[in-house]
Amino acid sequence: MDIFLNISSRVAARKAAALHESRRKELLLLRKPSRLFLRMLFERFTEEAMKAIMLAEEDTRRFGHVYVATDHILVGLLLGPENIAAKVLESIGINAKDARVEAIKIVGQRGFNEPIEVEKMETRAINIPFGPRAKHILELSYEEARKLGHDYIGCGHLLLGMLSDERCLAAQSLANCGANASNMRTEVIRMMAENNNETVLERSCEPNVVDDAQVHHINE
Repeated sequence: MDIFLNISSRVAARKAAALHESRRKELLLLRKPSRLFLRMLFERFTEEAMKAIMLAEEDTRRFGHVYVATDHILVGLLLGPENIAAKVLESIGINAKDARVEAIKIVGQRGFNEPIEVEKMETRAINIPFGPRAKHILELSYEEARKLGHDYIGCGHLLLGMLSDERCLAAQSLANCGANASNMRTEVIRMMAENNNETVLERSCEPNVVDDAQVHHINE
C-alpha cells in the first residue's frame, strides 16, 4: 500500500512541476511579447474569435488604415452576431455602426461605409500589422482566459481584454456609447459560464494553425 502511495505522490509531484514550468514559460512570454507568444495566442483562438480578427482587418482596409487598432477589433466582434461579445453589446443597444461613429468622434476619421458581407468572407492569412495597443489587447485577452481557467481565447475574452484597458480607443468608444465596463464584465463572464454557443461548440473545433507569415504581420 505504501509503495502505491509513494508512486502516486511522485506522479502528482511531477505533474505539478510540469504545470508550474509551463506557467512559468507562459509568464515569461507575456512579459515580453514575441513571435512565439503571438503564435501561441492565435493557436488558442476559437473559430469565432478568428472570424472577428478577420473582420477587424476588413474594417482596417475599408478605412485605408495601415494597422489594426482596438476599434477595428471591436467592430469585428460586433459584426459576428453569434458570438458572446456581440450578444452582450447588442443587449445594451450597441452595434457596429454606433461603435464606429464614437471612434470617429474621438479620432476625427471619416464615416462608416457599407457593411461587410460576412457570408461571402473566406478565411485567409492575416496580412495587416496590429498596432501596439491592439497587440496589448490580445495579450490581455489571454490573461483574462487564464484567470478564468480557460484553455482557449474566444470573443468574450477579447471583449474582457478591451475592458481591462480603459485608455484604448475601443473602451473609450464603448464608454461614449453609455456602456458600463463593470456591468459588461459581469455579463460576459456570466454568459461564458451559462451559454454554450461559443465555449462548447467552438472548443470542439480543431485548433487554429498559424504560420510564420501570419505571426510576422501581427508582430511588426
